Amino acid sequence: MDYLTTLLLLISIVSASIIRILIRRFESVRLPPGPRPFPIIGNILELGINPHKSLTKLSKIYGPLMTLKLGSITTIVISSPQVAKQVLHKNGHVFSSRTIPHSVQALDHHRFSIVWLPPSPKWRNLRRVCATKVFSPQLLDSTQILRQQKVHDLLDFVKERCKKGEVIGFCERKMQKILVNVWAIGRDPTIWENPEMFMPERFLECEIDFKGHDFELIPFGTGKRICPGLPLAHRSMHLVVASLVHNFEWKLADGLVPENMNMEEQYGISIKRVQSLLVEAISIKHD
Repeated sequence: MDYLTTLLLLISIVSASIIRILIRRFESVRLPPGPRPFPIIGNILELGINPHKSLTKLSKIYGPLMTLKLGSITTIVISSPQVAKQVLHKNGHVFSSRTIPHSVQALDHHRFSIVWLPPSPKWRNLRRVCATKVFSPQLLDSTQILRQQKVHDLLDFVKERCKKGEVIGFCERKMQKILVNVWAIGRDPTIWENPEMFMPERFLECEIDFKGHDFELIPFGTGKRICPGLPLAHRSMHLVVASLVHNFEWKLADGLVPENMNMEEQYGISIKRVQSLLVEAISIKHD
């Protein structure tokens, strides 16, 4: 009896494993190409300490749309403005939700925060309040929003049923997570001449702007998830930089010259320099 039970258990495990492998192969038929993942950890080791650079190198091998396995999560990496436009603009209603970490769910931020809420009537209302109350002098009529709430719900229902969710022939249901490599897009040599050089003059006669309409340069994002603070940054940045240049003379600390600066990067929530920049600010006395 024990022998028969053990045999049935082994047969069940083997059958379940075979079925799971077949299902995964069937689901991956329409996934973009990518490096072969290792068991359990997937392609995590290939990211290295600077994932943005590693992803850029991989995109030159597998193309601007590739598949990575980050642990158990299937991730689609986008590294070209053309594909980013299809994902963030033409199919923004499908791909604008975000993967929510368990630490965020533990504090219920995914239920009330504009950062983690998926596109929904509640999310749109919060974003509208943020844009009008915080970043704009104009105020919206809140009672009008309440009156139109039911109408919005019906329109959202229709849009939900009309979603297609397909990018360059790949199905949305297979894409568990979308990652747009803005670092690679902003340094595409087919768009920017000498992309690794500091040449701010390249923007003087350039028709590409940063407001989310041109996907060759999207530092503030684009589509439904574009940064709501973009207008504030645009208005204040010129004043801040002009004030610093007008009131101070700047030079590198400790006698450092620009040619010897360490420009290596360190990956984190934002990309920063490995060695912090130290400068001396000398106040200018204006008569």
